[in-house]
Amino acid sequence: MAQKSIQLGAFGIWNFQLDVLPAARMQETAAELEELGYGALWYGEATGREALTKAALLLAATKRMVIATGIANIYGRDPVTMSAAQKRWPRPTPIDSFSGWA
Repeated sequence: MAQKSIQLGAFGIWNFQLDVLPAARMQETAAELEELGYGALWYGEATGREALTKAALLLAATKRMVIATGIANIYGRDPVTMSAAQKRWPRPTPIDSFSGWA
């Protein structure tokens, strides 16, 4: 299977502040950042929302922006749970080629 390259764009953002916002406002903010030309939005899982749920919310709010977890803690979920969460994402993502789930 050929791997797709990920186009991160010239600028991206690493952000912890989205976790303090209600989900709808977090999605609005992500859409605004995408409109401003940011190519990627990175976040961690140390505090705030669970990483894969947050990814689904952000993917649903954006069209092209790369949504990237800095870390999705392997001790916080087993492989079956991780795979199930990824299958619920609202748009295709290249994670399949990284994880071998494809």
